Amino acid sequence: MIYILAPAVRSEADIDLLGREARLESEPNYAVINKEIKTMGSTSDKISGKANELIGKAKQAVGDATDNRTLEAKGVAQEAKGDAQQAKGHAKDALKNVVDKA
Repeated sequence: MIYILAPAVRSEADIDLLGREARLESEPNYAVINKEIKTMGSTSDKISGKANELIGKAKQAVGDATDNRTLEAKGVAQEAKGDAQQAKGHAKDALKNVVDKA
């Protein structure tokens, strides 16, 4: 869980406007907002990345076969997106391994 310092919430209406639960800390001018960050896990990143990579390669093949340069370019972009997602998943794994060893 991550806590972020923010200007103090003045009323219940302000809490509703923030859309988050907030509580005042000892510092009267600041509130700590409980904010959960939702991210994909390393496995999800790698699976999504592999799917994007394969779809991108298929688009490139179809674009090349039909002489559709736009579809081919979209395939290249989607494959690159997939490669980046997979790299992100591998980086998360590496970071988790470092943290687990500490």
